[in-house]
Amino acid sequence: MASKSFIQSLPKAELHLHLEGSVDPATVAELSRRYNTPLPTENNRYDVAGSGDVLTEDDVRRLYSYKDFNGFLMAFKSVTERLRSPEDYELVTYRLIALRFPRWMAIVVTVGASRRVRQPRWGRSGSSRT
Repeated sequence: MASKSFIQSLPKAELHLHLEGSVDPATVAELSRRYNTPLPTENNRYDVAGSGDVLTEDDVRRLYSYKDFNGFLMAFKSVTERLRSPEDYELVTYRLIALRFPRWMAIVVTVGASRRVRQPRWGRSGSSRT
């Protein structure tokens, strides 16, 4: 039988990771400073209240400390409202890789949340992006 330390030392893989759910608090705070205006939308059924609020890292940590599914949805909404350009998706992808750096990763982007931006062209800024 394999020892616990041996198993823990083996390389790991992310088998299912939602990009929007992996954005660290510092990056969400940075994006909220970049987009301190309400989310532009033509959909009058979408409540944009709070989408232009500037969040600190502590605000994001509190947002990420949800207690129920509604709290999760509010955290997810707060992140996706601040991903407005292909460059934003590039930024969060590179930061995710820099923070976790597994040998293999399958990243899932939520299409409905990212419909408002044109398709990202990954890697066009180079791998040195942080």
